[in-house]
Amino acid sequence: MNTQATTASTKPQRRWDVDWLRVIGTLLIFAYHSAAPFHPWFDWHIWNGQKSELVGWLSVAMYSWPMMLFMLLAGAGTWFALRRRTYWQYVRERLTRLFLPLFFGMLILVPPQVYMERLLNYQFRGSFLEFLPHAFEGGTYPEGNISAGQLWFLVYLLIYSLAALPLFRVLRGKVGKRFVSWLAAFSQRRGAIFSFAVPLIIGQVALGWRFPETHALIDDWMWHWQLFFVFVYGYILFSDARFGQAINREWILALALAVVTSVGMLVLYQSKWSYVMDILLGFGSPYMLRRWGPKLLYTLGCIALRLNSWSYLVLLLALAQKFLDSKSKFLSYASPASYPVYMLHQTVIIIVAFYVVKWRVAMLPKFLAILLGSFAVTMGLYEIIRRWSVTRFLFGLKTRRKRTATPK
Repeated sequence: MNTQATTASTKPQRRWDVDWLRVIGTLLIFAYHSAAPFHPWFDWHIWNGQKSELVGWLSVAMYSWPMMLFMLLAGAGTWFALRRRTYWQYVRERLTRLFLPLFFGMLILVPPQVYMERLLNYQFRGSFLEFLPHAFEGGTYPEGNISAGQLWFLVYLLIYSLAALPLFRVLRGKVGKRFVSWLAAFSQRRGAIFSFAVPLIIGQVALGWRFPETHALIDDWMWHWQLFFVFVYGYILFSDARFGQAINREWILALALAVVTSVGMLVLYQSKWSYVMDILLGFGSPYMLRRWGPKLLYTLGCIALRLNSWSYLVLLLALAQKFLDSKSKFLSYASPASYPVYMLHQTVIIIVAFYVVKWRVAMLPKFLAILLGSFAVTMGLYEIIRRWSVTRFLFGLKTRRKRTATPK
């Protein structure tokens, strides 16, 4: 493997829009999980007795793209990283900033989530210290107590980062550069940027009914297909400026497609064929697709779902390039906070929600208490984490540069 880093004549310009999207995505996931106890169609780790239909509709509308956005940005980050690192430096950095936080998180951050859920469902009685000897018993969650929680994303990203490295090496060679250049030229045609959704649709149609999204690594083949493609897309889209030009030009069409496909999925979920949408979301039984009518509806639903995913990604990239490609004091603080906040947020939300759902008040005050209380605790923990070298290392943050004394 060639270990020579690719050098540039000028220092690569930082893409502030990428940082903004990462921050916005983290805040959306935080809000989504704060509302999860009120979801009307499934019980989350912590569940409230009263449910909200609005939360259900919003979750259907948001289902297809937030985690894809994170994976796309990770692919973009790989493009920037390989411009100034050797392949071995990149591998070492991925292991340091993904594997070590993952190991630490599964050991320290995730067990409290499982404990609170077991406590709420009367599957365990006792203190957290009494639960700890059983934290890794019984096999994998939900039957057992071994879980990656929200850190499943780090598992997938680590695997994709290493698995895609030979492909990225090819794309950085002469043949690969010609292919990317051809693809960038093709994207200049009207609407061509949406052809990137075709592999996502094929994967959904072929694998979705048999392997619904589980985040369980094994047998999660549809989701692996989707996220790996999007990871590679992130690398490719930032490797040639013409992709950005095509994305900027198509933002109105992307908005229209995102709205139409979102409405289409909601209408399908309200119809007598709602079981087709259940299968798309991983809740239903594929046995219902034995007739041609449901098969056709399922295929159309797959097209709508993944076109919805890609349209939202194109729209967000375009809007970020237009309006968010600038630095600010807030971004300087929030951008490095995104990773630790993502690692912490679900644990904190579950602990806070465990107590809040027992309150005898309406849903809105409960939601606001979970959202604001969890956010305050998470940011308080981040303030501690960012001040210590050991905690920065465990949460995947870059080490602080030592200030050199100014000679007098």
